[in-house]
Amino acid sequence: MDDNKNSKDGMLFYIHLLLKWRWFIVINFLVVVLVTYGITLLLPKWYYSESVVLPPRDKGAGSLMGMGNIARMVGLGGPAGLLGHQELFSYMSILKSRVVQEQIINEFNLHEVYKIDDDLMEDALKEFRSNLKINIDEEGALVIGIYDKDPVRAADMTNRLVELLHDQHVELGVYEAQSRRIFLERRLDQNKVELTELEERLHEFQSNHGLIVLPDETEKGIAAVAEIYAMQAMKEMEVEVLRETMGADNPMFRRSQIELGAINRRLQNVPDQMIESIRLLRDFFIQQKIFELLMPLLEEARLEELRDTPTVLVLDYAVPAEEKSRPKRLLITIAMGIVSLMVSIGYVVSSDRVESIKASDPEKYKTIEEIGRIIRKPFIRT
Repeated sequence: MDDNKNSKDGMLFYIHLLLKWRWFIVINFLVVVLVTYGITLLLPKWYYSESVVLPPRDKGAGSLMGMGNIARMVGLGGPAGLLGHQELFSYMSILKSRVVQEQIINEFNLHEVYKIDDDLMEDALKEFRSNLKINIDEEGALVIGIYDKDPVRAADMTNRLVELLHDQHVELGVYEAQSRRIFLERRLDQNKVELTELEERLHEFQSNHGLIVLPDETEKGIAAVAEIYAMQAMKEMEVEVLRETMGADNPMFRRSQIELGAINRRLQNVPDQMIESIRLLRDFFIQQKIFELLMPLLEEARLEELRDTPTVLVLDYAVPAEEKSRPKRLLITIAMGIVSLMVSIGYVVSSDRVESIKASDPEKYKTIEEIGRIIRKPFIRT
């Protein structure tokens, strides 16, 4: 009962205290709000322009990831849309690269815009990156946006970024296609040599032992094994290309290694054919299947190397903003008003508490005064 009474008395006490100091709290709140809003009026206006880029369409079996269709043939296909998201992450890496951002800084003279002395590139890059926003939205599109004090310049820089993204992506695609073509040509040359050797061995075997005739089921089994060996050869080549072009830490490289391991495990379950004629035919079918798979991929790689068509699909180009994006005057003013209320109430409660201590415990009040004196003049010896 006493606790409830004390609680109510305490609540009534604080209500009375706040009402007693109401004009101090209200005036302090109004002053802070008006001053804050006035300061925000003096802050420079920033405008935001953005462009929306879509993931590329699947380029088919001729692309490097098109060779991943081989993995899907053995049940190792990835989730739908994986290619598109991987390309978008590649886009983000290009946009965040130093070579692209330095070109934007030099073309738009951002050292002068940002008022950076001595033309320090690191400072310009830091400022530019703080105004650059890159993210993937819920629909799976890449959003590229830039803040700037000039709405036209913000839109121009954003559109120029998209152009540089396209140029760099085409250049990297050509390099990737060139690397893939070189690997394919080397593998095809090796395949042709092995096919020639097998043809000679088959001819020699048939001359010594007669014509080889196999039941249909045996021939189909050998053809199936040959196709798996062809998958193994293609996946080994894909792993080499990814290691060369993207590095051993790339998720696509690690995924290809996992797929290659699965293919190798399937081959371990294939019984070893002990009859020489079956081995010869099996090897011949393997090399023939590899040849059939490599030839169209090589032609695709050659075409990809010469391609100059757009690879970046732009849904929305940036346009100059009609209204500022920051500072958020209302939010800043509300936040400072709330802070002023909290500080004012804290000051009122603390002041009343100090006055109570002054009346009831003079010794403790002297200690509080000494603490206050030290805080006001911390470097003066007392």
